[in-house]
Amino acid sequence: MLLREARVSVNRIAAELGRHPSSIYRELKRNFFYDEDAWYRGYFGRIAHDKAASRRQRGGKVVRDGALTSHIVDRLELSWSPE
Repeated sequence: MLLREARVSVNRIAAELGRHPSSIYRELKRNFFYDEDAWYRGYFGRIAHDKAASRRQRGGKVVRDGALTSHIVDRLELSWSPE
């Protein structure tokens, strides 16, 4: 965020962070904050963190999908292998 505020190029940010420039572009695009007032638009670290956390799903696929959970339990009761 600080390098972006300092108007450092994406290529230089990528070099300093040891990442590919496309990763930096993706991060900036994915977590850019849009507001009606142009003064409040931009990339902000805290907002980016909150957006990323909201996209991250907790609990795993089995916990989130009830049908899959019941299917797995039914098969395990029939002595199927967990594999």
